[in-house]
Amino acid sequence: MYKQALELLSQALEVWPTANVKFNYLEKLLSSVQPSQSKDPSTALSQGLDVMNKVLEKQPNLFIRNNINQISQILEPCFKYKMLEAGKSLCSLLKMIFDAFPLDASTTPPDVKLLYQKVDELIQKHIASVTAPQTSGEDNSANSISFVLLVIKTLTEVQKSFIDPFILVRIFQRLARDMGSSAGSNIRQGQRTDPDSSVTSSRQGADIGAVISNLKSVLKLISERVMVVPECKRSVTQILNALLSEKGTDASVLLSILDVIKGWVEDDYSKPGMSANANAFLTPKEIVSFLQKLSQVDKQNFPPNALEEWDRKYLQLLYEICADSNKYPLTLRQEVFQKVERQFMLGLRARDPEIRMKFFSLYHESLGKTLFTRLQFIIQIQDWEALSDVFWLKQGLDLLLAILVEDKPITLAPNSARVLPLVAPGSVPDSSGMQQQITEVPEGSEDAPLTLDSIVLKHAQFLNEMSKLQVADLVIPLRELAHRDANVAYHLWVLVFPIAWVTLLKDEQVTLAKPMIALLSKDYHKKQQASRPNVVQALLEGLQLSHPQPRMPSELIKYIGKTYNAWHIALALLESHVMLFMNETKCSESLAELYRLLNEDDMRCGLWKKRSVTAETKAGLSLVQHGYWQRAQSLFYQAMVKATQGTYNNTVPKAEMCLWEEQWIYCAGQLSQWDALVDFGKSIENYEILLDSLWKLPDWAYMKDNVIPKAQVEETPKLRLIQAFFALHDRNANGVGDAENIVGKGVDLALEHWWQLPEMSVHARVPLLQQFQQLVEVQESARILVDIANGNKLSGNAVVGVPGNLYADLKDILETWRLRTPNEWDNMSVWYDLLQWRNEMYNAVIDAFKEFSTTNPQLHHLGYRDKAWNVNKLAHIARKQGLYDVCVMILEKMYGHSTMEVQEAFVKIKEQAKTYLEMKGELTTGLNLINNTNLEYFPVKHKAEICCIKGDFLVKLNDSEGANVAYSNAITLFKNLPKGWISWGNYCDMAYKDSHDEIWLEYAVSCFLQGIKFGVSNSRSHLARVLYLLSFDTPSEPVGRSFDKYLDQIPHWVWLSWIPQLLLSLQRTEAPHCKLVLLKIATVYPQALYYWLRTYLLERRDVANKSELGRMAMAQQRMQQSYWRQFSTR
Repeated sequence: MYKQALELLSQALEVWPTANVKFNYLEKLLSSVQPSQSKDPSTALSQGLDVMNKVLEKQPNLFIRNNINQISQILEPCFKYKMLEAGKSLCSLLKMIFDAFPLDASTTPPDVKLLYQKVDELIQKHIASVTAPQTSGEDNSANSISFVLLVIKTLTEVQKSFIDPFILVRIFQRLARDMGSSAGSNIRQGQRTDPDSSVTSSRQGADIGAVISNLKSVLKLISERVMVVPECKRSVTQILNALLSEKGTDASVLLSILDVIKGWVEDDYSKPGMSANANAFLTPKEIVSFLQKLSQVDKQNFPPNALEEWDRKYLQLLYEICADSNKYPLTLRQEVFQKVERQFMLGLRARDPEIRMKFFSLYHESLGKTLFTRLQFIIQIQDWEALSDVFWLKQGLDLLLAILVEDKPITLAPNSARVLPLVAPGSVPDSSGMQQQITEVPEGSEDAPLTLDSIVLKHAQFLNEMSKLQVADLVIPLRELAHRDANVAYHLWVLVFPIAWVTLLKDEQVTLAKPMIALLSKDYHKKQQASRPNVVQALLEGLQLSHPQPRMPSELIKYIGKTYNAWHIALALLESHVMLFMNETKCSESLAELYRLLNEDDMRCGLWKKRSVTAETKAGLSLVQHGYWQRAQSLFYQAMVKATQGTYNNTVPKAEMCLWEEQWIYCAGQLSQWDALVDFGKSIENYEILLDSLWKLPDWAYMKDNVIPKAQVEETPKLRLIQAFFALHDRNANGVGDAENIVGKGVDLALEHWWQLPEMSVHARVPLLQQFQQLVEVQESARILVDIANGNKLSGNAVVGVPGNLYADLKDILETWRLRTPNEWDNMSVWYDLLQWRNEMYNAVIDAFKEFSTTNPQLHHLGYRDKAWNVNKLAHIARKQGLYDVCVMILEKMYGHSTMEVQEAFVKIKEQAKTYLEMKGELTTGLNLINNTNLEYFPVKHKAEICCIKGDFLVKLNDSEGANVAYSNAITLFKNLPKGWISWGNYCDMAYKDSHDEIWLEYAVSCFLQGIKFGVSNSRSHLARVLYLLSFDTPSEPVGRSFDKYLDQIPHWVWLSWIPQLLLSLQRTEAPHCKLVLLKIATVYPQALYYWLRTYLLERRDVANKSELGRMAMAQQRMQQSYWRQFSTR
């Protein structure tokens, strides 16, 4: 109805153009817009303005003269309520008024000029309200600005001089401030995790959208009238620079800024003589400054379409300024090219190949066309810092490949393999002739007959076309591929650079050597530290393959190798330098350091043995390689003593003496000599050694008071581990939280170190894997402490005892720790680091549950049981690795409690006794330990094992009778004891060697077979001794009798690995006994026997054939000899 009414009004005014429209209805509408009323005034305003616009369309002059007061009256409500719908109608109204009565016209009535003055006052008033600092936080400020900007935009279209330039500047400042605060709030909002952040996100999104829209509107309104005012120009320039530098500026706003700057630049130089005009928008210096700012815009958050549009517009502007000589002066073009494009190289990095080729032509034309000039530009002249985060060698490679002679045909290298042509060179017709000959054969028909002639002619045509290919046909696609893929660029550079280097003159090579070293030393390469591949790798590998190689500082090669994952390239360079410069100690030291970082201990030791001066160094390193830590430590200590006494007369290099100290510390760590290491660290104030040793004593108090406050050591995962240990041990209010934060940083460091290692190097990553396990166990330790704290809170409220479901996490972790241990062949230091920290956590568990002895005995004994197992396991590993003193020390000092479970007590006694059994001069001590052990609490099996160990001691003490009695007691106590049978069998075997009494043979074989029957991991190896004794059995056959007696009790699978020996025994005296074994195997494992039996029979057949041929040859020889004897007698 409303639209129909407006249409009818419009038709009526066309019929009666001079009709006087009364304003009674409009006055009622305006009177209905009162602040006290609750209904929305936008409808009334819109309707009133629509009626005015319809009348103005038909009666512009008449209606304005008759109703100027009413028009003035409607302005105030519109500005007050800032309704955008009503604002559009108001703008239409004002536009028609300005068109009817221009501001500067002399015919404009005074009351209309008063109307214009009122409009200006309303705009000034509302601009002052929205730009005031106290209104910056109001919710409706964005709508207010939008309304005012709509009015300003309309008035600017009809009267440019109506709006004061300072008004736009003030609005621009306010919007830029809102943009910065909105971006900051977005960043903070992304960091918040509270649920209230989602409530305000939609409102903040709407506000940011309004600010962005208003900013784009203001940028369109900033015209020549604003920029010619120096103060306004200065303010606008500062605001634009701030928006370009702000990381949170919206992409559409930045695109609008780009359009504005582009328009200013083009307008300044679009007219002849404008370049020198003082009234230009921007000076050349300001143009360069803006282009530099635009080059540095952060485009990480740009959507793909906005990024593509930005690159297209900006690079087009940049190229026009650099290349258009008709429009832009030479000085500006050169300055922009040098300070913008050369500095940031955005043109050479363009994704669009056409744009990139345009910029490349600028470089190509500005540089010389010789290899030396191009290499000098790449290595020395060009500053690549702006491209340091990308593989910029693709641009350098492009410059090198561009000077190739592209119109030459592609030919094979002289050393390439060639085959004879299928067609004689003179008989190959041209392509037109061949085409005529082949037209008879349809190409698309599958049923067409293929003859030899047609196939040969087609292939000849293909070869003829390929022979016309030129260098450009190959190089241009390769250059484009290099831009797309850094790996292609890497391999091309490594291939091209050595060829280019060898073609240079010697003077040119010398000229480029130092700049190449300077380029490799640049600090900005670190931005590519985590990239694979990176520029430094390519440069270093290119130098490695070059001849002659420019000599580089060994320290630089070492630094590049370990920092930029160029390990193997650096190793090859340093190894060649070591061979060339035998007396260069720094090369050897750098190479040894790389070997150490890669955990290549054998290579490092070999290098040091080659260049060491003293015999102690060579012998000590050999002992270290084989794990003889005690002897190696003694040698290094003797060498250090001799050096201090002046025995070597200052002939030993300082590096070798440092190696002695380092290896002595390493051996002390393997031998768990933490007291000695702590004293050494205190004497030289080495806080790294103190941090690594004090927590293993442990001496947490000294660490807290004297080490941690003073320690300034390198940030490593190991340091983070020790800090986390201390945080958990300190058990303050934030100990667990601090430990978790420290562990997180340690994981980051370890992962960073992991990424820096070579891809195919497994051995170098073993220490990191061990550190990862420690980091995981620190996190689990924190969970243990949290579980104990939470469980104690709940158990404190329980009436009786502790509920059974508490401490479930604690129990699971302790059970996991038993299953997750290092490899048995890992060094003792690895085991000690891991199990010593577990020992600290077991102490925490024991302290937490010490009051539960009556209420929950299982929890009370939990820490004791696991700690005892932990100590016994560590002692077992020390004994297995031959560290007997360490084993005894661990068993005597580490546990520290008087109570221990029976099972763990037995393990402790067994480990201690076996250790004394291997130590020199400790046999009596070990025997006394066993004799003084109370066996009442042990089960029968444990008693039998202790008796067996006692027999081993007596054997070594040459008490044969006592040993025999001890073994007999062990078997009597527990018959199914395989180790006891094997030990008794060894004793009987030894007794036979001493007395040659056959009864001991029978006993020995009986014991061995009994031990194999009951099963032990290494008992099957004693079958070799049994078969040996069976082969040399005496005529009375004591071994055979015992063998046949226990044969049926032996599992059949035990004999599978001995089938070849059993088959060979069929030709000897023990054949009847071995035949029984083979028959048993044939019934259970026929296939396993078949293969060996077939091989055996074939071998026997060959032997028989050879012997038969030998006999026939001998007989024929005898016949010939007899014939010649008879012939000679005649």
